[in-house]
Amino acid sequence: MQASHSYVQNVRHACAEQFLRFQLEALRRLGRADTMILEVALDETEEPTRVEVRAETAHMMTVHARLFHRRGQETKRVDIVMPMAAIESTAAETLKAALWSSLPVPLQGLARRSRRFAVVLNTDSGAACLRLGRHMSVVVPTFQSPCRMHQACLAMISIFSVAGTMSALFCATLL
Repeated sequence: MQASHSYVQNVRHACAEQFLRFQLEALRRLGRADTMILEVALDETEEPTRVEVRAETAHMMTVHARLFHRRGQETKRVDIVMPMAAIESTAAETLKAALWSSLPVPLQGLARRSRRFAVVLNTDSGAACLRLGRHMSVVVPTFQSPCRMHQACLAMISIFSVAGTMSALFCATLL
């Protein structure tokens, strides 16, 4: 059985679109909550890209979110997958705009459906990411947390440095 590249790509797009619709429906069915916590992890990097025949590098942002919805004694978890976004720059305002447009439901909409609502923002400690957290905290309560890879590296750096086996640049070498 053979299929053209464009046909396979169209099937992939259709599957992704259907998945995003299922995800949106799951979020709509949640209803009101006593507490909602939205954990958002994002990373931005420069990637080589090709648009038609032109090759260049572009800033790409990946985002994944997890919503914890608690009503009474029941807690539900909904994973929210969002497509990668090509962004113009790494400025906090650009990251915020890309995040806002990627979320299937506006943050304020989620906050209105809960008595208590907060966002946990997992990013690296770049200046733009820290500013993004401050921008978000104006809209909804936001707690910033370094990404798990960075947390693990920060914990290991002190031990490795004392032992003299690795420099403090360990975390940067993993990226």
